[in-house]
Amino acid sequence: MPQLPAKPNLEHLKHQSKDLLKDYLAHNADVTSRIQKHILGFTSSSRFLLADAQTVIAREHDFPSWKKLKLYVEALGEPTQKTKAPQLSVRKLFIQDLVSQLLTWSKKHESEQLGQRFSIMPLRDILSLREAVIANHQHSLLVDGLLEGLKHAKPRVRYNCAIALDHLADERCTQPLLQLLNDSVPRVRRAAVHSLSCDACKVSPLSNRDGLTETLIEMALYDPSIRVRREAVNSLVESCDTKAIPVLKNLLGDKDPIIQGLARKTL
Repeated sequence: MPQLPAKPNLEHLKHQSKDLLKDYLAHNADVTSRIQKHILGFTSSSRFLLADAQTVIAREHDFPSWKKLKLYVEALGEPTQKTKAPQLSVRKLFIQDLVSQLLTWSKKHESEQLGQRFSIMPLRDILSLREAVIANHQHSLLVDGLLEGLKHAKPRVRYNCAIALDHLADERCTQPLLQLLNDSVPRVRRAAVHSLSCDACKVSPLSNRDGLTETLIEMALYDPSIRVRREAVNSLVESCDTKAIPVLKNLLGDKDPIIQGLARKTL
C-alpha cells in the first residue's frame, strides 16, 4: 500500500485519480484488479467515474473516502495549489494610473490639464478615484490643484475645476466657491452654485455656508443668466430652507416655465 509523503500535496493526489481513470478507460488490464481491491463487487462492465477513482486513491492510502483524505491533507496546512501573487484587475490598475496622473498635475500646478481631465471623466471614474485618494490620504493634495484652478485666467479651467469639486470638495473649498458666485462668466457661477449647495454628491456637506441661502435667493431672482437662475432655484428647493419659501411662492409666476416647475416641487 503506497504511503503518503510527509508533506502530501492534494493536487498530486488529484492527478493520480485522473491517471487512474484514464488507464481504466484505456482498458489497461491491471487497472480492474486494482480497483476491485477497494470497490466491492466491481467488474469490468461496472461504471467507473472520477469520484470512484478518487475513492480508490484514498483507500490505497488507508483512508475510507476521498473526503477524509482531502481533510487530512488540508489539515496539514499544505496549499492545494501554487500560491500566486495577487494581481490587480484592469480596472484597479486604470484607477491607479489615473490618480497618479492627476496628482502629478496637481503637484506641478497644471490646473488646466487637471480640469480638462475631469471634464471628460465619467461619474464612475470620479467616485472610484475619490475612494482611492481618500484611502491613501492623497485627497487634500488633489483638492489643492482644483482650488488653484478656481483662480485660473481661463473661464473653462475655472468651470472644470468647480464642477470637479462637486464630488471632491473639502472644508477649504467653501470660501473659494463663494467667491466664484461673482464670476463674470455665467457657467462658472452656475458650477459654483451647484458645487456649494449639492450635499448628495459629497462625502460630507461643506461647512461655513452661512448666508448662502440669501445669496441663492438673490441669484434666483436677479442673475442675468436664466441657467444660473434655474440652478439657484433648484438649490433653494433642495435646501428645504424655510427662508426660501416666500421667494419660491413668488417664482410660481415667473415667466420661465422651468423655474415655475422647480418652485412647484416644494410648494
